[in-house]
Amino acid sequence: MKWPLSLEILANPRWQWGLGSFIVSLLLIPMGWHNWGYFQRPDRASTTSSIAPGITYQRLFLNAAQPVVFHIARIDLQSGAIGVLVTPSLPGTGPQKTQARTTSAFLQEFQLQLAVNANFFYPFREEAPWDYFPKAGDRVITSGQAISNGHEYAPPVPDRQVICFDRHHRGQIPGTHTCPAGTWNAVAGNFLLLQSGYVLPMAYQDQQRYPRLLAALDRSGGTLWLILSDGKQPGYSQGSTLQESAEVAQRLGADTALNLDGGGSTTMVVAAFPTPRLLNAPIHNKIPMTERPVANHLGFFLRDQTRK
Repeated sequence: MKWPLSLEILANPRWQWGLGSFIVSLLLIPMGWHNWGYFQRPDRASTTSSIAPGITYQRLFLNAAQPVVFHIARIDLQSGAIGVLVTPSLPGTGPQKTQARTTSAFLQEFQLQLAVNANFFYPFREEAPWDYFPKAGDRVITSGQAISNGHEYAPPVPDRQVICFDRHHRGQIPGTHTCPAGTWNAVAGNFLLLQSGYVLPMAYQDQQRYPRLLAALDRSGGTLWLILSDGKQPGYSQGSTLQESAEVAQRLGADTALNLDGGGSTTMVVAAFPTPRLLNAPIHNKIPMTERPVANHLGFFLRDQTRK
């Protein structure tokens, strides 16, 4: 009995080996994609560098029993060189007034020097690398007050405290859920961790190690620190507690500090050629160095730079 040509090919040991290798390669592609980010993360070494006039970046590695990598941007708001921009809203009515995008996409679109994620938002779902919401382009609801270039597109929420910037780009954290009249840009977090230079009781209540993002100001409102901690990555960075993040802000000389959206949203990016560069190691859908599309962002630009 003569087999069909296709069966003869499959019966050939050389073809069997080649087919097996091809199948194994297909199975390894998702694994390689998942693990690639582990090799792209920033070094666990402390360093300081200048990003732009008025913006300094510091990476701080704490090699403790549970290691944590902090990323700190110091922004001189009183120099006159730096401007502030919050993600603008979409036209139309209804609560879903922003379109989810990554922090890198925001920075690139508006030609910024530095950007981080900002408000908490909803709806949100994270089930698997292919099953999550929002994806880039999905409309989402920003939680807490959000103002971009004088336009408020998300209203105040009682448990969402704010950080506000006036038209001269000076900041304040008023300790309320509403910014004062004349605010030009604003985002909201959930609660204060530092006030008048003292760590508040709220910081001691949540001892979970987690990726965190704090916005902190000195007493004059002229110096802003953005303090991120990488987390959910055992052996690299476990994340910080609220207390640890607040104490970092305190040691830097901050007067007030506000907790912004954290977890897989926690992202800091800087302008680079040809594409923006991640300064921290975000982890979205359990994949390191993967950015989560979020509702809005807080960005910084050079005021003497021509932007579209």
